[in-house]
Amino acid sequence: MCGLLTFLTIGVLTTLTDGTCPILYKEEEGHLPELGTQGVKLTVDSREKCAAECNARTLCLSFEHSHMEKLCNLNDEAMPSEPEFQDFVFCRKTDSPPPIHGTIKPIKASQSKLLRGDSNFRATYAIDNNLKTDATSIVLDGEVWFKLELGKMYYISKVIVYTVFFNTEWPATEYASSWCNEQLENYMICKDRHTNVDVSVYKGEVKQKSCGSIQMTYGVEQSDQIYSVSCGWNTVMGNIVRLSKSEGEISICEIIVLSEPGKNPRNLPQ
Repeated sequence: MCGLLTFLTIGVLTTLTDGTCPILYKEEEGHLPELGTQGVKLTVDSREKCAAECNARTLCLSFEHSHMEKLCNLNDEAMPSEPEFQDFVFCRKTDSPPPIHGTIKPIKASQSKLLRGDSNFRATYAIDNNLKTDATSIVLDGEVWFKLELGKMYYISKVIVYTVFFNTEWPATEYASSWCNEQLENYMICKDRHTNVDVSVYKGEVKQKSCGSIQMTYGVEQSDQIYSVSCGWNTVMGNIVRLSKSEGEISICEIIVLSEPGKNPRNLPQ
């Protein structure tokens, strides 16, 4: 995966550069002829803006962008058919979040209560590495929560949360693109139900530290739906990450847990 990864870290905008294509796009060698298979030629100065144009179109599966020409061609085909052309970079949509060094693979995910008892919103979708699925939890006994069990002790440095995006095509979920994504007014109502989410690290059932609270926004760019909370460096150790709040709902596409860079989890006490 490649791209400029943009996080909202409790109100502070930070960036992480990783390659040539924007987040949720993967670079492929080659190009499609003429103006792209959608016949759309735009003048934009960045690949992120070109990606935003592709995201806004239902049938767009890839784009080509030239920094030199400041041109953006949109395609309804996912793969190139001809050799590379000039400095154009071919980027196709992908369904997985970008890999990040230090990512911990949880062994189990659970939740307070399924939305409407529907298994299509179950907790396992929060850790399936697929942004086309989402997990939604609702109140049970005065609390809404998701719990990720890591299997052993880690130094937890950061937790990244992908939330449901206002666009039936990103993520193009069969279920999340229903009422909340029918119109922006609905989406804003849904966002109000999913704010004030505490992210904490636990050792078993004992809370070690709250890393911060996720406050959703009404933005409609992809970067507005990616939230990151820092747990500090070499400061908190645990085997469970828990997202919780006292009312409303929590709906997310993916939760990414990162360990302390340079630390060997196998050498940590259990």
